[in-house]
Amino acid sequence: MCKCIRASVSLSGDGNILAAYAANSTTTNMMGAIKIYQLKNDNWSQIGTDLIGGSLTFGTSISLSEDGTVISEGSGTVHKLTIDESTPITVSFAFSDESITEGSESDVNLVASLLYSSTIDVTIPYTLSGTADSSEYGVTESPIVITAGSLNDTATIKTKDFDDTDVEITETIIFNFSDITNASLSTTDITLNLIDNDKPSVALSFDSTSLSEAGGSTIITATQSDITSNETTIELAFSGSALLNTDYKISSTLEDLKETIFGNKYQGPYNGNRLFGSGSELNQLNSPVDVFIDSNDNIYVADSRNYRVIKFASGASKGVVVAGGNGQGSALNQISPGGVQVDSSGAVYVSDSQNYRVMKWTPDATEGIVVAGGNGSGSNLNQIQATSIFLDSSENLYVVDEMNGRVMKWEPGATEGTVVAGGNGNGSDLNQLDNPGDVFIDSNDNIYVSDMLNNRIVKWIPDATEGVVLAGGNGKGSELNQFNYPYGIHLDSLDNIFVADWYNHRVMKWSTGASEGVVVAGGNGRGSESNQLNNPIAIDLDSNGKLYIADQVNHRIQRYGSAYRIKIPAGSTTGIMTVTGIADDLLDEENETIIVTPSGITNGILTSSDATTLTITNAVAKAQTVTAIEQTDTAITLTGADSENNNLTYLIVSLPINGELSENDIIIKNEDLPKTLSENKISYISNSDTATSDSFTFMAKNGTVDSLEATITIVITAVNDTPVAVADTATVDEDVALTT
Repeated sequence: MCKCIRASVSLSGDGNILAAYAANSTTTNMMGAIKIYQLKNDNWSQIGTDLIGGSLTFGTSISLSEDGTVISEGSGTVHKLTIDESTPITVSFAFSDESITEGSESDVNLVASLLYSSTIDVTIPYTLSGTADSSEYGVTESPIVITAGSLNDTATIKTKDFDDTDVEITETIIFNFSDITNASLSTTDITLNLIDNDKPSVALSFDSTSLSEAGGSTIITATQSDITSNETTIELAFSGSALLNTDYKISSTLEDLKETIFGNKYQGPYNGNRLFGSGSELNQLNSPVDVFIDSNDNIYVADSRNYRVIKFASGASKGVVVAGGNGQGSALNQISPGGVQVDSSGAVYVSDSQNYRVMKWTPDATEGIVVAGGNGSGSNLNQIQATSIFLDSSENLYVVDEMNGRVMKWEPGATEGTVVAGGNGNGSDLNQLDNPGDVFIDSNDNIYVSDMLNNRIVKWIPDATEGVVLAGGNGKGSELNQFNYPYGIHLDSLDNIFVADWYNHRVMKWSTGASEGVVVAGGNGRGSESNQLNNPIAIDLDSNGKLYIADQVNHRIQRYGSAYRIKIPAGSTTGIMTVTGIADDLLDEENETIIVTPSGITNGILTSSDATTLTITNAVAKAQTVTAIEQTDTAITLTGADSENNNLTYLIVSLPINGELSENDIIIKNEDLPKTLSENKISYISNSDTATSDSFTFMAKNGTVDSLEATITIVITAVNDTPVAVADTATVDEDVALTT
C-alpha cells in the first residue's frame, strides 16, 4: 500500500504570508489541514492554529488573497483570517536605499510596514542618534503613524539642502524606536549610512628624483588631506627614455580597466528595457550619443534625451551642463545633441540634429549661435541633417550629413559648406556613402568616415573623388573582418582605427593595413556587465590612450585601458609605490629618464597634475655625514658607485660656508667650481668659532655622464679655547670694594 502526499501552497501579494495545505492517507477521515506562515527576519514561522474541517477534502487546492487575509479552496469554500487583537501586530522597517549621499537630489524613505491592516492606528515614535550631526540632514517629524486600514507609513530623510564642504568618513543616522502603541516592534533601531560627497586633496611626493641603475630606488608617496571611508586611487603614467621592465620596474601591478565613469552603475544582463538606468540628475545620462575628451581630460557627453551637453571634470562625481538643458525645442538655448566637439578656448560645438544645425556655445553662455546649417531640412549646400561633427585645429567644421550621404566642410564664418566625401547619393560605390555615422580628420586633412549601412570605414584624401576602404567592406556580420553598423570612429597617434561596432556591441581596433580587427572592448554579447556593451555609439581616447565609450542603451560612459595605481586604503591618508632600477649589460650608457605623470584619480582631487622626471644614473655620488673638530684639518674621502664598474672621478660643485676645502694644500675657491679632483680625498677646516655644522656638494663622473649631486654634511665639534686675560681700567671710591 502506497503512502500518497498531495499539497498546495499560496503566497500573499507582498510575499510575507504563506498558506500551505497538505493531506495524506494517514490523516483522519482523509482530511487535510491548512497552516499559515509569516516571514519574520528571513525565517518562516507558523501563526495561528491549523485549519481542519470537513470541507478540507483530500486533494484540496487553495489560494491566498493579495492582502493575506482570505483563503479560498478550489471547492469554493472561503476561510476568513482574522487578527487576534490581543496579540499586537509586528511592525517591520526598511529603507528605500541603504545609504544617502550628502547633498543628494534623491530622498530616502524609511518604510514602517504591518503584515495585516489594523482596525486602529499604530503610532511609532522615534528618536535620532548616530555619528551624523542633525545639521547634515532633514527628516520627517516623529512619530510615524500607520492609520487604521493601512499597511504602512513612511518617514523621509533628505540631504539636498544640507550640503557642506567638510571631508568626512561615512556617518550614520540611527532611528531608535520605543513606546510604540497598538503594535510590537521587530527591532528597536535601524541605521542609514550618510555618504560624504566631498573629496580630499591628494599630493604626490618623491623621496628622491634619481636612482641608480643597479637596484637603486625611489618611493612615490600619495598623501591625502583627510581620512575617508573610500579607497582613493591615483593612476600614474610612465614615459621617458627609460623602458619600463627593462631599465626599471615598479611595485604595483598593471590593472585592466573596465569601469563605468559616469551614468548607470548597474551591472547585469540586459532586461529589454531601453530606459532602465537612465536619469536626468547631474550624475545620470539618458541615451548618450557622443563623448569628447579635451587636452585636460575633461569629458563632454552629448546627453541626447536630456537635450544637453554635460561636462565631467577629471575625478568629478557629477557634471555641469555646458549647452542646452532647457528641454526639447528649437530656441537658441535648446538642442537635440548628436555630436560634440570642444575648441582650445572651451567653446562647445554641438550638432543639433533635429533642428538641422550646428551650434557653438562659448564658456558660460546661456544660449548658442548657429555656425552651420539652420536652414531647415534639405540637400542644398547651406542645409544639413547633422549627426556627428569634427573640429580641426583651424576650426574648420566637418559635418556628417547622414541622410544626404555626405560629409561637408564648413570654414569659420561660412554660410554654406563644401562636400568633401560622398555627395553622390546614398549607395555602395567608392564615390558614395550610405548613411554615414561619424568622421575623423587626421593632421594631413585626410577624412575617415564610418560608412554605416555599407559596414565599412573609408578614407578620402583631400580633393579625392572617391574613397578607399580601410576596414570592413565584407558585408554585415560579426566576424573580425566585418561590422554591423559601424558608428563612432577615432584614430590614435599610430593611425590605428578604433570603431564603435554598434549592433555587434563591441569596439574594434584596426591596425594600419590590417585585413581584420581585434576586439578591444565588449564583444561579450549585449548586456551591462563591465565586459559588455549595449549599442556603443561613440568613442574617444584621452591623453594616455585610455578608451572612452558612449554606451548608449546602458546610459553610461565606459572607460577601457590599463593603469598603474597608487592606492590609499579607506581609513588611511597615505599610499606608496616604489620605482627600482634594473641593471643591464650596456656599457657607457647615458643617464635615462622616467617621466611620471598623474593621469587620473578616484575619490580625491589632485593638487597638481604636473609630471615629475626621475633620472636613472650609472654613476652615483654617495652622501655622508662626517665629524670635524673646530679649526682643525679633517680629511674626507668621497665615495661613489657605478653599475658598470667604471673608474670614477669626483667634482666639487659647491663650497662650505663656515670653512674651506683644499686639495694637496691648495684651497679651492668659487672661481674654480666645478672643481675636478685628482683623487677622491679632500681636506676641510672650519673658520668659525661658533658654527656647529657645515656642508658642501659633489658629483661622481664615470667618464661619460655625471651623477646627481650628493651632500657631505659636516658636524663641527667645538673645542675649549685658551683663556685670554683682558686689560681694563676701573675707578673706585675710597674704602669701597671693587666687585667687577
